[in-house]
Amino acid sequence: MTDESSIEKFKSDVAAMRVREASVARENAMRIVGCLLMVAGVALGIYGVTASLGAEVVKNGAENPSGIAAQRDAITQSLLGVTLAIVGATLFLRYSFGQFLRYWLARSIFEKSRNS
Repeated sequence: MTDESSIEKFKSDVAAMRVREASVARENAMRIVGCLLMVAGVALGIYGVTASLGAEVVKNGAENPSGIAAQRDAITQSLLGVTLAIVGATLFLRYSFGQFLRYWLARSIFEKSRNS
């Protein structure tokens, strides 16, 4: 079997599977969104921690209710930042690995059909 006929056979086999084509633009956009979410999450987390540490919990020897509330708000911002970073990393990894594994699978199938 020649290389051209095996390539044509591979293309016809893939077309017969009726596999949905990947949207490259959507995958790239989701990867970029994932990166942006990671950066925003880390920035929000750092801001929340620094704001939490800077809140005046004790003022003039007594508890400061507004300082405690500000500290709780800052901790909530930090947790939101961590959540955004995790969601961003998940999006980035999912779409990066998806593209790589599709390429690897197609290459593996082609090599197996070529060797048999």
